[in-house]
Amino acid sequence: MGARAGIGGTYGAMPELFLKLNQLIADKDLETARELQYAINAIIGKLTSAHGNMYGVIKEVLKINEGLTIGSVRSPLTPVTEEDRPVVEAAAALIRETKERFL
Repeated sequence: MGARAGIGGTYGAMPELFLKLNQLIADKDLETARELQYAINAIIGKLTSAHGNMYGVIKEVLKINEGLTIGSVRSPLTPVTEEDRPVVEAAAALIRETKERFL
């Protein structure tokens, strides 16, 4: 819709979904693009709902969904806590479910 590129912290957690969204827009399948965008928005809402920093949550999601062990965030960012574990699991599940639905 005018942009050629973007830099976003949430892109790394679900790059395939953003690439699919871009393709849907290019193909002018705006109804499906809207549905995918709403699903992405729900995932972002979940990623940002933990006590720990969003980037810490993303790193944990990548460990669950992709098998990547990339450590935690550095100070001054707040790492993921045990209380955040349900949020991490839910975000990882939402990403998997959305990939199954749209990819």
